[in-house]
Order: sequence, then C-alpha cells, then structure tokens
Amino acid sequence: MNNEEKNDYFRSKGDVHRDNILVAKTLGETVRRSLGPRGMKKLLIDSLGYYVVSSDGARMLECMSLWHPVAKIMINSALVQKKSMGDGSISVIILISELLKQAEVLLEQEFHPMSIVKGYEEASKKVQKILDEISVEIDVSDKEMLKNVAFTSIRSKFDEIESQILAGMVTDSIDQMAKRNSILDFDLDQIHIVKKPFGSIIESSLFEGIVLDESVTHPRMPRTVKDARIAVLACPLEIEKFEHMPPSVRGNININSPEQFESYLVEENRIVENWVERIESSGATVVFCKKRINDLVQYRLAKQGIMAVTLWRFSAKDKYLARIARDCGANIVNNLQDLEAKDLGFAESVEEREVGSSKAIFIERCRNPASISLIIRGLSKEMIDDAERAVLGSIHSVRNLFLCNRALAGGGAAFIELRERLTQFSLEFDTREQISIGAFADAMRAIPETLIRSTGLDIIDNMSLLTSRHHEVENSWEGIDVIQKCVSEMMTAQVIEPLLSLKQVISSASETAIMILRTDRIMNKKDESESVPDDLPGKQLPGFLSAGHRPEFKGWEKDHTVF
Repeated sequence: MNNEEKNDYFRSKGDVHRDNILVAKTLGETVRRSLGPRGMKKLLIDSLGYYVVSSDGARMLECMSLWHPVAKIMINSALVQKKSMGDGSISVIILISELLKQAEVLLEQEFHPMSIVKGYEEASKKVQKILDEISVEIDVSDKEMLKNVAFTSIRSKFDEIESQILAGMVTDSIDQMAKRNSILDFDLDQIHIVKKPFGSIIESSLFEGIVLDESVTHPRMPRTVKDARIAVLACPLEIEKFEHMPPSVRGNININSPEQFESYLVEENRIVENWVERIESSGATVVFCKKRINDLVQYRLAKQGIMAVTLWRFSAKDKYLARIARDCGANIVNNLQDLEAKDLGFAESVEEREVGSSKAIFIERCRNPASISLIIRGLSKEMIDDAERAVLGSIHSVRNLFLCNRALAGGGAAFIELRERLTQFSLEFDTREQISIGAFADAMRAIPETLIRSTGLDIIDNMSLLTSRHHEVENSWEGIDVIQKCVSEMMTAQVIEPLLSLKQVISSASETAIMILRTDRIMNKKDESESVPDDLPGKQLPGFLSAGHRPEFKGWEKDHTVF
C-alpha cells in the first residue's frame, strides 16, 4: 500500500483534530440561534416532503440527518442531557463547540492535546465546586418559587401567558404528587399528558385522575357511571380470527349449507351471551378492554347498561391498562372465565366528555389515586408536540429541586460568574494548564453572548457591562433579561434554574469535548460478521474516510465541508 492509499484510510493527527473541531463548530452554529425565549425555529424536511418545525433542541437534533461520528457523539450527549434533566440540550451543543473552538486556537499554537485536556479536566472539577458555592437554597414548599422554575423552563418556547398556564399546571401536578407520597419515589409516568388538537394552549387544563383519548364503543351505552365497578380485561371480547396465526395452527370454518350457517350464528350468540353474563354476574358496570370488542358484545353490554371502552388503538395499551388497574385497585384479567367480583376496581365517576371537537373518558376519585392528567390543547400538531416537550422538561426541572434544593440565576448570569472565578483559578498554575483553564473560562461566554445576540443587543457593550458588574460584586446575579432586552438582576426577575441541571450541562459538555480532543485517529472498524481482508484498499470505511462517501461538490477538500 502506497502513501496515497493510506491517506484514504487514515488521517493524520492534525487533520483529525481540524475536521472534528470543524464539525463541532458547524453543528454549534446551526443550533445556536434557537437558544432562549427569542430563539428561532428550525424547519427540517425529509426526502418525502415530510417536515418538522420546532425550536426544541432535542427535537431538532433527533431529526437532523448527520453522518459524521463527531456530530453523532455531540447529539447523543445533548439527548442524554434532555432525558435526564429535561432541558439544556442546546446549551450542551453550544458549550462543546465553544470548548473545541478555544482548543483549536491552542492547537495552532502547538499545544499538545493532552495539555489542553488536563487543563479542561481541572477546570471542570473546579466548576462543580464553584456552582455549589454560588447556588442558593430554595424552599421547595414555596409553590410560587417552584412555579418560577417551571416558568423559566417553558418560557424559552412559548409566550408569557401560555407559559404561565403551563407552568401552573406543572406546579400543581408536582404539588399533588408531593402530598400523596415522597417526591423522590413517584414515577414520572404517573403524570400523563393527553394531546387534544383544535384549541388554544391557554385552554389546557389539569385533571386529577386518568384521561383516555377514547370514547365508549356503542352509542347506547351510558355516558356517565357513578360508583363504577371496573373490570380490566387483557383478553379480546370477540371471536378471534386466525389470519395472524402461523400456518401450522391456522384453521378454517367451512359452511356448506344454510343450516350450518344458522348453527354458526346460534353458537356465536351463545358465546357472546356467556361473556356478557359473566361480566354482569361479576357486578362490573364499566369494562376497559385491551383488545377489540365485537359489535354484538357492544350491543349486549349497552342493553345491560354497562359502559365499555377498548384500548386497542393505543400504541402503549399495556401501559394504559396497568395505569387503570393500579389506580382503580383492579386485577388485570387474562381469561374472562376467571373474572370475579374481587377482581373489580372502583372509581366514583367514569364519564365521557367533550374536549374540543372530540371525546375523552375521565376516570376520577379512584380507589388508589396516583395519576394526574395534563390535557394539552393547541391549534396544530407541531404546537401541541412542542408544548408536550416543554411540559415534560419543566416537570424534570421542578423535580430536580426536590432532589437538590439549590438553584442559580438564569440569563447567563452563572456563566459570567464562572468565567470570572475560573480566570482567577487559572492563576494558581504556572504551567500550560493555566492557558488551557483560561480557554475553558472564555468558553463560558458563549451562552450569554448567544442570548444577547438573540435579543438584537450589542454584544460588546453588554458583555463588557456584565463582566464589570460581576467583577465589582461577588456572587452577582446580573444576566441578560431577554424579554426586557436589558442587563438586570436575574433572581429579582425570577429567572431561576436548578443547580443539578446546570452542573450536568457543563459536565456533559466538558467530557464530550475532552473525548473529541483525545481522538487522534479515525480508522476502519472491523465488521464482526466478516473476516478482515488482507488487502485494506479493497475495504471501504464509514463516513468521510470512504472514497465512495466523499461529498459530491467542488472544493470539499479545501473547505472541509462536513455536512
């Protein structure tokens, strides 16, 4: 193999660092303008013309079609942040790109990557201590304070009135959970979100109980059942068909005469009557069935005044069935012949109600109430989906305060304070790590600068003002009030972020940036299902290392285009 062939499969250390940093900077610039309450939305379109419009960082990153491994690593870090903390995915991407941008300057000055890595590791450890020092204790029994935290999380995606309504719903739901049991023990699945289109966000509401986006199966069934005795069935209430069965057990029913057909109908009616009699004899007045309910069964149940609801349309039908059984105190019955009175659950009311242009089943005051339902309204599917993600993120933010009752001011105030303290910390070193820690400190400017840019204010003037105020006053909470478009005291403005979330943002960003910096080669990974060929040139590599995957436009080598 000659040198030219080797260069098709292995990149030099300098090329790898340069390409990786270019990918990170490009991805950072792509999502940077979506940060904060005045962030811009992104429109993503696939090859079939389907589109997604969102300003939610995690949603955008999930939908982006990227092939470079460094971009995928960054996106995975951001999605982990979203899943664990509920918010901060865009901040993670911005900080990773800024840390690598600062490292690029040092690499051009012939710093060894490990010198930069060591400085970044020292700075990351120091950041965790600084955040603990400057954070303030929050009284989790103060409902207004919890609402401010939820509002800060949601405000980046909706206007003030809509954010206030959604934040109030989140705070009330968490408050109800805290009253029932320890906030550390409850499952987030107990807060159930129901999306109902054709309405406004301000029409969203909270319901203490279970809401199912379904209706009763027959028009003659009762719409309201008081003191309901509830049967929860995992078996179908229909004569099962055999099309889905394997050929070895599939059966056929051959009818050759009118008499045989009449006998078939008589037998079907007998089976249905037995089912209805079994349900009626158990004392059930409401039936929730995981699978389909036969039309004849529906009619017979309606004739007996029994309400029936099927969940077969739900993608997570097992989850919904378990929720109903848990709250109502019922046993899930897999065979109708085993249904007895002791298997029934209880709820004071099961009712079908109109919600907008559709209907829903409301189950309230159950035997073991554990669930809370948030009904999200919106004019479009995109708006409702954004509201759902915003609500879930704010639920995580509020819950994080119960896990650690300390918080920081938002608006970039904490990042400015971190920059000031890290700069002082770097002076304790007399080696190259001093400059690396200083570079880490300068990367903290990225978040407040992005917020300033989104408001249309002058970056130099406002960053100078913020820096001077934090230099003059220790533990200053001066930050960028994006709504009022000015520098203000963010604690007074009630822009508050949980300590755990910010610590996780910086930890994820620094660890990912360090991992990328420590990567000096990109090589072919052996396919475990195939033997490794002796002739490497006959083997293609993933991504830009494969000649077949080079971008098909001019100047790609010169411009280092990575998308």
